[in-house]
Parts: sequence; structure tokens; C-alpha cells
Amino acid sequence: MQQRLSFFIVIVGILASCAPEKKPDVTPPDPLVINRDSTVRPGDNFFQFANGAWFKQNPIPPSEDSNGLWRIIGDTINAQVKRVCETSAMAKAEKGSNKQKIGDFYASGMDTLAIEKARLAPLQTELDSIAHVSDLPSLLAAMA
Repeated sequence: MQQRLSFFIVIVGILASCAPEKKPDVTPPDPLVINRDSTVRPGDNFFQFANGAWFKQNPIPPSEDSNGLWRIIGDTINAQVKRVCETSAMAKAEKGSNKQKIGDFYASGMDTLAIEKARLAPLQTELDSIAHVSDLPSLLAAMA
């Protein structure tokens, strides 16, 4: 009898140790809930009720006229594009490569002294074709 009880205890112990562990709940909090401002009644100011906590945590910067997810996304993308352009402009890339083309284009746009010196010269042929427009056929030719 004692052997059966010992055997039963061992089996129960083994089965209990094989039970899957409960994983902690890693579900992120609901952004619609955590960004609410519960101090405001929804009927008084629904926008403030729904977004108040977010705006308290993310005030509008003095240099901006608004704040929101789209501005944050735009700022992030602009910073990434700027970094790509600046690193491409400083890199010694292979001639004809995309990195070289991006770097040259960015550097040419940032060279304000050369831009001021050239003034309208790079556009002169286009300006001349516009100046010669006198009727509909010449307008269509210029546009083509």
C-alpha cells in the first residue's frame, strides 16, 4: 500500500511539473483608455476627455502650432531622410551609385553661395521658352 501511495505521489509530482507555465499578460495597454482625461466629463468637452492625458504628456512645442501623431511621424521621417542625405554627402561613394547621387544632390542644394552666385542662370532656357509664348500653338509647344 505504501509503495502505491509513493508511486502515486511521484506520478502526481511529475504531472504537476509538466504543466505549462502561465505566461504573464504582455498585452499593451489600450491607448484609447490610457490617453483619456477622466477629470473632464465627455458631455462637456469630448475631445479633452478622449485626448487630454496624451496632450498633458505631449505638450505642443513652442516652435510648432500643433501636436499629434502625424507631426511626430513626419518629424521622424524627416530626421531619417536628413541623416541619409548628410551621410551620403560626406561619404566617398562609388561614382554613379545611389549614395553618390543622393550626396551630390543634397550638397548642391545646401551650397547656398553657389546658388546665389548662379542666380537664375540654370533656369534661363526655360524662362526664354516661356518668354517666346505668344499664342496657343507656342504655349502648347512650350508646355510639351
